[in-house]
Amino acid sequence: MPRPIKRYAFINAKLKTRLSLVLGEDFFDGLMKSQNIGEAMLLLKETSFAQVEAVYSQTGDLKMSELELMRSEINLYREIHHLVDRDLQEFVNALVMQYEVENFKNIMRLWFDRWIRNRDISTSTGYILREALLIPYDKDAVIASGEDLSLFDSLKNTPFLKIIKKNIDEIRNSQSLFSLESDLDMLFYENLIDQCRTLTDRDSSIVMRLVGVEIDLENMTRLIRFKLFYHFTPQQMQNYIISGGHRLKPDTLLNLYTSSNDSELLPALLGAGYEGVSALTNQSQTDIYKRMELMESILEEILKREVKKLLLGDPFSIGIMMSYFIIKKHDIHRLVSILNGINYGLPEDRMKSGL
Repeated sequence: MPRPIKRYAFINAKLKTRLSLVLGEDFFDGLMKSQNIGEAMLLLKETSFAQVEAVYSQTGDLKMSELELMRSEINLYREIHHLVDRDLQEFVNALVMQYEVENFKNIMRLWFDRWIRNRDISTSTGYILREALLIPYDKDAVIASGEDLSLFDSLKNTPFLKIIKKNIDEIRNSQSLFSLESDLDMLFYENLIDQCRTLTDRDSSIVMRLVGVEIDLENMTRLIRFKLFYHFTPQQMQNYIISGGHRLKPDTLLNLYTSSNDSELLPALLGAGYEGVSALTNQSQTDIYKRMELMESILEEILKREVKKLLLGDPFSIGIMMSYFIIKKHDIHRLVSILNGINYGLPEDRMKSGL
């Protein structure tokens, strides 16, 4: 096992240089002022996202540009994978698994539209990643497989097969992919936590905290949605909670979900684990969508504070690498939101409220 200085000196110096070049607030503010999507794309031409503009220039298709953004995000991980030693490569692969899962979700949505909803998907099949990431399988064979046995056969030797078999009846009975997608998220987090445990004690502590915070944020988002939109019972809610949270354990989540009404739940969740941002809540907000926007901005602030701690922490640890991934991921998702807002003619203040 390489010593921390030997392992991280080169890679962290390289990443800190790149972090100094990330797109700043001024760029995103200027992007939101674009009069149309073509003007916005021109602003990307002189940035690290120039290939996104090139794809749009060739196709005129914003969804193809979004697919290119997904590729650029995956390439961040692939590039770092080549720069780290073998022990860290498996951990980076565990992070890449989130894109494998998201792409499989998109594939199953096409399968669902074609075989369960009986819809024409011919104009949508071009928006999936067909190149191999971590798990080799034929994406088009999955989409084309209507019967259970055919679907199962198309996914043999993949970790997705067990999850599909578990959920296939529920998919048909509920006419929904909700339970499947939840189990896929759990697959990603379980695999990531397993890989965290293979790291050195110091790196494992850093990553487990960060992953735990992300799980807390995901669980908070789920509970709020379950309460406001789906009106799940506590028993139903328990089926979709992700284990491994940093501060909010399953029993705490259950107790808060059971004892809090719609307007009390978010302040209660923050008070139980993230008191530092609980003052940002506005309990008087009655509009359900404004409350969701408020929640998302608060959870974003929590993650920003965690990243700041990592950047100010040990320079010879995995913290800089994790910060880089989170910051770049955030910028890409922000870029997608702004480009879609411009494409649909949303005013600037509406786009800002959704970031």
